[in-house]
Amino acid sequence: MIDSRTARFYEENAANYFAATSSKMLSGTASFFGEAFTQGGRILDFGSGSGRDLLILLDDGYDAWGYEPSKNLVREAVSHVPALKSRLFSSIESFEEESFDGILASAVFQHIPDTHLAHAFSMLTDLLVPGGTLLWSVPAGRSDLGLDFRDPHGRLFLLRPRARYLQLLSFFGFSEVRHWHSDDKLNRRDIRWNTWLMQKTGEKMYRQP
Repeated sequence: MIDSRTARFYEENAANYFAATSSKMLSGTASFFGEAFTQGGRILDFGSGSGRDLLILLDDGYDAWGYEPSKNLVREAVSHVPALKSRLFSSIESFEEESFDGILASAVFQHIPDTHLAHAFSMLTDLLVPGGTLLWSVPAGRSDLGLDFRDPHGRLFLLRPRARYLQLLSFFGFSEVRHWHSDDKLNRRDIRWNTWLMQKTGEKMYRQP
């Protein structure tokens, strides 16, 4: 699902990435959890990265679970934070028969190619209970991208128009609740973030083959 070159970066740089991003102070979405998710609800952190947000959710009393496709990042996270050992998995199939009250997808969708984006949204829709909420963020812009939308490390950052995301998500039964625009927690001056809270209010208009 995630772009292969991007996935390779996280596998090959798991230790450095964990060290640079695992501090709770660096979460760009934690301040929205109270509004986005029902207290004590069952939440899936989709694309957990260092496990930072997953740990915050657990500490805040949520029944939180994490999916991170990089096996090395999962290994790194659970070795430093044993509390994540039974909560963080590298296979999305671990959650195929599960359902969640809320899903967090922080800084994930920009790494997913256009050809796989609708499939990702369809899968997230199936994992949410009716009325469940989706909290997600994507970068509003970056100045370090080449013509192929890759940063100097080769990671894919597709800067899609806001309307593209909202139109596609509406096909999958989501309605916008709130939108935030915020600065980058790593203090990168050329990067700002768009974060949306959306609710599953309808049925999918079509299914992926």
